[in-house]
Amino acid sequence: MKISKLLPIALAFTLCTSLAAFAEDPIAATATYTLQLPEYLKITASDPGAAGVTSYDDGYTGVNLDKALAGTFTVITNNPDKVVYLQGSATTTSGAVNALFSEDDADAKKLVLVFANKTANHIPTSDDISNITAGTAAIASNSNAIAFRLSPSGMTNDILGTTATGTWDSTKKQVSYAIDNGTTNFTYTLAQTAYDNTFSTHDTMGDYVATLTMTDTSL
Repeated sequence: MKISKLLPIALAFTLCTSLAAFAEDPIAATATYTLQLPEYLKITASDPGAAGVTSYDDGYTGVNLDKALAGTFTVITNNPDKVVYLQGSATTTSGAVNALFSEDDADAKKLVLVFANKTANHIPTSDDISNITAGTAAIASNSNAIAFRLSPSGMTNDILGTTATGTWDSTKKQVSYAIDNGTTNFTYTLAQTAYDNTFSTHDTMGDYVATLTMTDTSL
């Protein structure tokens, strides 16, 4: 009885010793796990609302808005080399046209945005808008189109603290911004008085509208 009980233990010990003798050294294996993150981009906008007319200058030679409209675009991306574009548009009798220009082609902060009357029978033509965006505004040639200066601010990355620098494209009439990955807020505030030579009795009563768009698609 004692021999039968000890025999399996002895055999097992012999087997383990044999395996150890023939094992290769070292014994190791690796498995590589790869995770791929696709590009992420999200752009949202806060609505600046609407401004009322506080007063007209004597003889309807100027207009004063009751508040400075300010809207903010928030851009979230994981791409450290992302470029986004600011574009402006207004609706004319021939459809939407570019309504943004810069007073200085070397300065993307000196922006001007043109508003178009949306009242039926008083919608401006594309020529009325381009008279202003070309930088040669004449009140007799831009009926039902009014421009206001647009001041950008913010543009600071929330993680890195870097500030996006805009570049004005005078041909496409848009601003491009190279931004770092993270969250960047772009705020644009409208002046409360009209741009020179864009407001007169040629501008009829009604609602005037302009649209700002931020996108990663260039014009």
